[in-house]
Amino acid sequence: MSTQLKLDEPGTLLRPGIIGRTARFLFAVLCLYTVWSVLEHSGSFLFTTQAVLARFVVAIAFAFWLFPYVVNIGFSKAWRRRPQVAVVVLLLAAAAASWVYYGGILGPPVGLVVFVWLIYVFGHLGVSFALAFVLATPGCEMRAIPHLWTLLTGRATKEHYCPGPLDRIDKWEAGRK
Repeated sequence: MSTQLKLDEPGTLLRPGIIGRTARFLFAVLCLYTVWSVLEHSGSFLFTTQAVLARFVVAIAFAFWLFPYVVNIGFSKAWRRRPQVAVVVLLLAAAAASWVYYGGILGPPVGLVVFVWLIYVFGHLGVSFALAFVLATPGCEMRAIPHLWTLLTGRATKEHYCPGPLDRIDKWEAGRK
């Protein structure tokens, strides 16, 4: 997937049907479960950083991969990979602080950065998927918050085509009708 932002005019994309909305609900549950799991281990991020990072390595990898899309599409910014660069810079600074104050690169500062970052990424995704489920947001779920803004204010916001599994589900479901 490209990190280039491509916004479409309102009303140009398919609204998801019940199957697409159900898929969005399941993704919302998965993302919000990840948030709950990270919160449940919050103290571990500061005190047993290395062990908890190993436990959440898959979530960290997904968060790193998805982060530019969450920021760029969610906030209508064309920053491409800059959000990933920002996370790497923050982690390097936290690792340096860990090295200086705790004698190793995986100290509490790294744990804190990863903790806050995971909560943000999966929280934003979870809320977006949940809103996309409720509102039947067309296109990418990351446009669900702007879609809600449109419904509340009457000021149209652009849509974003997401070439992923949800788009294929939406197209398949639309073709069945």
